[in-house]
Amino acid sequence: DGEAGGEEEEKAPVEHEEVDLKALEFELAHDLTAMSDVSSRDLSLRQINLVKFVLASGQFPNVALPDPGNANRRIDEAVFHTPHVPQASMHPTSVYGTSPSLIGAGDMLVFSQMLETSKAFVLNATRCPQLVTCLLCACSIDTNRSCSRMLVDNWLEINIPNGKACEALLSEVQALRRDLQVCLAARLSTCAPTALAADSDEGFGGGELPEALAALRRAPGAA
Repeated sequence: DGEAGGEEEEKAPVEHEEVDLKALEFELAHDLTAMSDVSSRDLSLRQINLVKFVLASGQFPNVALPDPGNANRRIDEAVFHTPHVPQASMHPTSVYGTSPSLIGAGDMLVFSQMLETSKAFVLNATRCPQLVTCLLCACSIDTNRSCSRMLVDNWLEINIPNGKACEALLSEVQALRRDLQVCLAARLSTCAPTALAADSDEGFGGGELPEALAALRRAPGAA
């Protein structure tokens, strides 16, 4: 007993938790409390429109359109059409995968990537107005003589009953896209990243872009 009592108790090996260096670098470079406060605040409609526009600009042509026949299908059998894959499915973790009714008749989804297994799944989708997104983000838009039909990026056809209104709308969109490019180039060349992030309420051009987006959203055929 004395010999046993004199022996030191064997200590269990200390387990060292693996450190995520990228996460550590991110925490050191950013104020996580301030980021949490900003991310949890309520956004105005014009701010939401601006965020959607930024997402659509970065992800287009990663867009998906719901099939008109989805109303007669089971939720997990809903089909979406994309420029890359004729028939894709919404990933089960997406809110649109469980509630496809959230996608309105005039909406389209922009998404970050496509996961291809035995089926093609759309990931990280955001709902955006179809006409506005196409007008502001498409690489090419072809129309007929009366401007009542538009072909977007040689993939999506959009019919607008009022051709004269569409002609005026296309003229406004052309000017808006030109002004946007000039404004974006000026902001990126003169402002630091922190200044761009801090000025989130104003947006490009002192708030003119969100107002223009709202005007386009109310345009004929943009419902």
